Order: sequence, then structure tokens, then C-alpha cells
Amino acid sequence: MTNTLIAAGPDFRERAVSGVATGNVDITPTLARLTGLAVPAGTFDGRVIQEALRDGTPGPPGGIAGGLVGGMTAGGNPGGYTARQDFREAFGVRYFDSATATRQTPR
Repeated sequence: MTNTLIAAGPDFRERAVSGVATGNVDITPTLARLTGLAVPAGTFDGRVIQEALRDGTPGPPGGIAGGLVGGMTAGGNPGGYTARQDFREAFGVRYFDSATATRQTPR
């Protein structure tokens, strides 16, 4: 799954494109950081999108940070479905990447 975020302002890198996994859950911690709001660690599920900030740590050049870290498969009953979810991880936060459902052929 791909998430697009477009941000502008003095605190953001210009024309930056990042392949680092992010999600909507990262917007609030990022805005809290930009506004100087002191938030105790563990308050949010997401992370500060460092690679988008001028004073942040850039992501890897031209690559995707955090490969697939695994997934879960469930089901598999004859005539039923098998579902698989895959996850990607970046900076210690796990993100949903993709899912598939496959119909099983009855035997």
C-alpha cells in the first residue's frame, strides 16, 4: 500500500521523495514536533517523519527503508479462503504493506 504526503513550509525539505514507510498515524507526532509540543514518549503509535524535515535524519538515498518484515497467513480450509497480510518496518514502527486473499479449491 502506498501513502502520499505532500507538505510545504520552512521546516520541510524541498522536492524530497522518500521510500521510507509512513502512514497517517505519523502526521500527529510530526506536527507535535514542529510546533514544539512536549509529548511523553509512547503517547502516539506513529513516529516523527524525520526524513521529511530539514533538520531531520534523511532516509536512504533512492531506496526503500525497511523491507518486508513478515506477515501472517490465516485460513486454508478447503473451499474457503487463505488471507495473507504483509508488513514493512521503519524506525521501529510496523506498517501494513499489502494483503491478498486466495480462494481454496475444494478437494
